[in-house]
Amino acid sequence: MENLHLDFRATPIRVAFFYALLRASLVEIAPLAVRLGKPMNPHRIACLILFLLCLGSPSLWAQTQTPAAAQTVAPASVPLTIEQRYLYQEANTYFIARNFTAALETARKILPELKQGTVEYAFIARFASDASINAGNYDFALATLRPMEASDPGDWRTAGMLARVYAETGKRELRDQEVARIFDLHQHAKTQELANQQQFYLERISVAGGTVRVSIFLEPYGKFHTEMYAWVCDEAGHELLRIALENSDIDQKFFAKEHPDQVKQGIRRYSLDGYEEVRMAGGIVNNNHITYGFYDGKPSYDLLRARMIEIGTSKLKSVSAATK
Repeated sequence: MENLHLDFRATPIRVAFFYALLRASLVEIAPLAVRLGKPMNPHRIACLILFLLCLGSPSLWAQTQTPAAAQTVAPASVPLTIEQRYLYQEANTYFIARNFTAALETARKILPELKQGTVEYAFIARFASDASINAGNYDFALATLRPMEASDPGDWRTAGMLARVYAETGKRELRDQEVARIFDLHQHAKTQELANQQQFYLERISVAGGTVRVSIFLEPYGKFHTEMYAWVCDEAGHELLRIALENSDIDQKFFAKEHPDQVKQGIRRYSLDGYEEVRMAGGIVNNNHITYGFYDGKPSYDLLRARMIEIGTSKLKSVSAATK
């Protein structure tokens, strides 16, 4: 679903602050420790406590979010100034809190200071575009991402974000062009990162009572050869149902008996399946599986999209009725 955000921005400042505070406290109690016969080194103890805090504190090192940012980590390889990193930290805090408009406005303060075509510009521009897409401001995303793709057609992250913009604004032909570009870039990957990339987030579809969020696999995934996931989520972002487009080897055996000629042409049978957790009395959790239908040959995305909207809307209605 939405990605894990490792939050290392401005941590040297945080670490220095916590260290100074800890050491000052320990210096005050060190004489007491000596009198008790337990000498202590404030520097070593402060470092140890700080290390343990960093390991165990998600507020220091990580934040999680459900389908949103494509990349929200500002690694050391992105040469931002201290002031720019502070602004980015502020923008990402807004993003994690799902205040996407504030995240966009804060990130936009950084962009004029950066030179287009640089690593730092691409990073902040994609972050700002991601915030703008989530805020429904597609114009900003298009104005930012199109020139980036024109200058660097091999940037798969930019292509992925443009695919999402086109998908969510109903520009199907442009969406399909960007999706094809991403698959081609993956097939001819020039970096190990892209070669290892398994999927990309295509779109968020608003339906009554929640959303359907779609992710596309770049290669068939797992034992059922899954090629697409869609999550049905309520308005709070909680997952209610996962929909999967699969072409399991088990189904191919039956398909081969029914349509041997199609199998010779390389055609496979696909299924649209649903998976959900149902919590029963006593804390028991049942994992339910639903098969919504079969397709001889891979169905078009728009056909699947319409079916997923039907399924998602029905699921959200049933959940809403059960809670009233």
